[in-house]
Amino acid sequence: MTTKTGKISYMQLGAMLILCRIFASAMSFPAEAPLFGMQRFTVIICAKILLAAMFIPVFFIAKNYGGESFLSIAAEKSKAMGWIFGIIYGLTLLSMAVISVVKFEYYTSSTIMNKASALLLITLLILVSLYGAYKGIEAMGRAGSIVLVVFAGFLILMVIALSGKMNLVYLYGAVIDNSETFISEVITELSRNSEVLLFAVLAEYVSEKAHRAVYVYIAAIGAVILVLAFLSITVLGPYMDSVSFPVYTLASMSDIVLFHRLDGIDVGVWVLAAIVKVALFAIAFETAAYHLCGEKAARLAPLVFLAATGILGWYFSENKEIIMYAKGFFNTGIPLVISGFLLPLVSLCIAKRRRKSEKADLFDSIG
Repeated sequence: MTTKTGKISYMQLGAMLILCRIFASAMSFPAEAPLFGMQRFTVIICAKILLAAMFIPVFFIAKNYGGESFLSIAAEKSKAMGWIFGIIYGLTLLSMAVISVVKFEYYTSSTIMNKASALLLITLLILVSLYGAYKGIEAMGRAGSIVLVVFAGFLILMVIALSGKMNLVYLYGAVIDNSETFISEVITELSRNSEVLLFAVLAEYVSEKAHRAVYVYIAAIGAVILVLAFLSITVLGPYMDSVSFPVYTLASMSDIVLFHRLDGIDVGVWVLAAIVKVALFAIAFETAAYHLCGEKAARLAPLVFLAATGILGWYFSENKEIIMYAKGFFNTGIPLVISGFLLPLVSLCIAKRRRKSEKADLFDSIG
């Protein structure tokens, strides 16, 4: 049972998840920016294969137990288990939201808003995200779909504008350039997919066939990230290693008569994407609160969650060396695997046992 009666389609959920993931690629911390080399393609492909495996538990929960999530299943089995799962999940959500806010502040202050204070940028983001969270999942589904269409148009324009600047000599025959960093790069790429956490509970809001959003999400982000990698390597070449925001750099090099340059559109897309992503984190937290605490607590959950996100985001934006240590831990993929794979896997096993027990009881009553 969800906190609101609002419903969205699996395509809308898929669109929002795609937008959130592309945001993570566009707004990287300096140390996380992808490096030049053909290994980048191999890393993306391997990470997407692992991502598909990570989605298995939440995929089957959405497919076979529509209207439920791993949290609702755990809470129904045991209140204590529900709270344990909920606390772990909530802390992971909060951490991911704070990292997203700090990335947003770093990106905007490093590009076109370099004179704006961190407090102002974060406050505006939190307030608009709070408004979006209280408008509900239906409103965010419509907004996310529109922003994704804008991004698609932006990407097409950028490919057209940069077609004359591509240097295919930068493409060479290699699968792995640096075997020492290959595994860590794959894990870091995988760790950027916090959308598995969002799907784990937001699938409750999908009217039907929620599991199909996983197909849409994995196929689309795989294609888009490969295209962005191709553009970065063929246009920027080795210079890519010294660029903090490859997509923004590519946009600033794109000359379109109508727009002159695309970097303004680029920043606009990522600001809107940041709002959608942070609002979805808040809605996911609200849904978790509903299953553990009831409807009254759920109403306050977005406000509490976003207030904490804003305060922590502002603190860490002023002390980025601290969050870089924390980000190093999240880049191991451990928090994502625990909250996005292991906990849902346990819930899936519980749901399967419950269904077998229900069938057995039914046969006994008939007998």
